[in-house]
Amino acid sequence: MKTVTVWSETVNLPDNGDNCVYDLCFSPDGTQLVVALGLRILIYDVTEGTTIKAIKEGHKGLVYALSYAAEGKVFASGSQDKSVIVWTPEGNGIVRYT
Repeated sequence: MKTVTVWSETVNLPDNGDNCVYDLCFSPDGTQLVVALGLRILIYDVTEGTTIKAIKEGHKGLVYALSYAAEGKVFASGSQDKSVIVWTPEGNGIVRYT
């Protein structure tokens, strides 16, 4: 079996320890990829290979966990700041739990 790279992404961040990918998840229909990258959450359109949104203002600590709801209408992120935020697929915050 031969591996073929179909899509790659380079994110240039300062080397201050906040540039680690801690988690990632796909939407249930496989059209979106959500990545926890340090303090940021990046949402990608998998079919187009483009960034939908880079969320910088949500958490005050490193984002460690991501999970899409089974129906695909929302996803949640968990952070070092002891908060969980529920997001729409477009990257709009709906509810914050601390």
